Amino acid sequence: MTLPGGQTRENSFTYGTLRHLTDTDSLLSAMSNGTESWSYEYDNVGNITKITSGTKVITYQYDELNQLIRENNGVLGITVLYAYDAGGNMTSRKTYAYTEGAVSTVQTQDLFTYRTDGWKDQLLSWNGKSYAYDAGGNPTVLRGMALTWGEGRRLKRIAATAGEVTFAYDSDGKRVRKTSGGNDTTYYYNGNVLSGLVKKASKDAGTTGTGTTVQFVYDTQGKPFMLRMNGKTDYFYLYNGLGDITGLVDSSNQVVVRYQYNSWGKVTSTQDTSGVSLATLNPFCYRKYVYDPETGLYCLGSRYYDPEVGRFVNADDTDVIFAKPQELYHKNLYVYCDNNPVVRRDLQGYFWETIFDIISVGTDVAEIIIAPTDLLAWGSLGLDLVCTIVPGATGGGKAVKAIAKASEVGKVSDGAKAVYKAADKANDIRKATGSYEIIFESGKNYVGKGGFGRSIASAVGHATKFIDPVVSIEWRRAANTQQAFLDEYMRMIKRGIVIRNRNETLAQSIQKAYTYNLIWSPGKTIYGKMFWSPGKTIYGKMFLSELGFKK
Repeated sequence: MTLPGGQTRENSFTYGTLRHLTDTDSLLSAMSNGTESWSYEYDNVGNITKITSGTKVITYQYDELNQLIRENNGVLGITVLYAYDAGGNMTSRKTYAYTEGAVSTVQTQDLFTYRTDGWKDQLLSWNGKSYAYDAGGNPTVLRGMALTWGEGRRLKRIAATAGEVTFAYDSDGKRVRKTSGGNDTTYYYNGNVLSGLVKKASKDAGTTGTGTTVQFVYDTQGKPFMLRMNGKTDYFYLYNGLGDITGLVDSSNQVVVRYQYNSWGKVTSTQDTSGVSLATLNPFCYRKYVYDPETGLYCLGSRYYDPEVGRFVNADDTDVIFAKPQELYHKNLYVYCDNNPVVRRDLQGYFWETIFDIISVGTDVAEIIIAPTDLLAWGSLGLDLVCTIVPGATGGGKAVKAIAKASEVGKVSDGAKAVYKAADKANDIRKATGSYEIIFESGKNYVGKGGFGRSIASAVGHATKFIDPVVSIEWRRAANTQQAFLDEYMRMIKRGIVIRNRNETLAQSIQKAYTYNLIWSPGKTIYGKMFWSPGKTIYGKMFLSELGFKK
């Protein structure tokens, strides 16, 4: 891009070709914004393990649930160790001098205290600062600050250390005004996209008095790339490969603002040489979230995120428990991005996604390959991307033909076999365990646990036994056997199957139900033990009891 001053600015992206369980062909390996550059390395499930920028290196370690447990941050000069309880609540955060080896003396240690009765995911204190909640899970006291809520889950007021901050929202829940420190900021939208703001002294609010007007211009990917102040002065955003805004340049390509964050998005330093307080006037920071410097919170649409403690301020909508019942994620309604803030983001405060859309791409590919009757899904991915999921199949090759064959009812199993054969032995399609659901022409289903190959064999076996052609096979990889059983069970719950009455004949049972399953998955027992823990009342009272579990 050519700037008004004649200078050019270019963002350069390089993508990797590593072959991991996650399709890392689509992952960013290097990025330069013309001022800084970064390189990225990943583990075999797509977690970022290393970021290099010049002579500075950050390395990350994760547990089996992909939660961040250690970061060695050469940029900030610290090493941080994290620990969590079984519900995903952070219980320990210890900071040491930077090292890639064994840690020595603790520099700081964050202390977290949670409820011991009732809703145990609720934080009661952090480093001695208190929390309190209303019945809906909204904190009325946050880090010692008093909060006021309205219309259910809308934050209306914060009694912050620097003074009172108030908010107003439109009928759709979008924030349209913030009042703080004698100033009013009014937000304007184009649909759901923040298109501009006007900041003026509160005494001039609602008048044509003096103020600062800011307009935002977005690129074709929906990212803000230009900020225009008072209709005449332009500034341009700088990004890193994670989608964080690292600064702004003026029309002469001079960096006038720099931001630095920790791994959870807390602003650790700001440099501003613009002369117009641009660093605080600009609302976009970590992950392009709207940042409130008065409180240190981010506004993510449906709720606020607190990077100081790495948690959402208030509980998520309980509907998220049912939105993805096959996953163990999203069950702690306060946790941010399931404790993996490095490669994930949550733009609206409902569900996380990866910054490279790994999850959405992976899910779409699985549905296309294994449930190929939904051919419309091809349009959202593109032919080449689908083929990279199946190594050895390129362009219009074997994988595409397999899907085309499978689009006809009764030939789905043949298509699935071709996809299986097209995958090399290292691909998760060949070697990973998982859960699957087969849909038959009659409308009945069969849910099982095992590898993709087993799902094919099961489809063929049941179709032959019951003379019921296969319409689709959906298989999802699991991290381990327990996860596979849990996913299998949640598929059964989602489908709403009727399990066979042992006093009935097989024919009677099949006729009554819309499933060929005859027994519950072992995942039912695992799920019950996992979520009937004392204090997890948000689970037990709200939906486990409805599924027939008894304490």
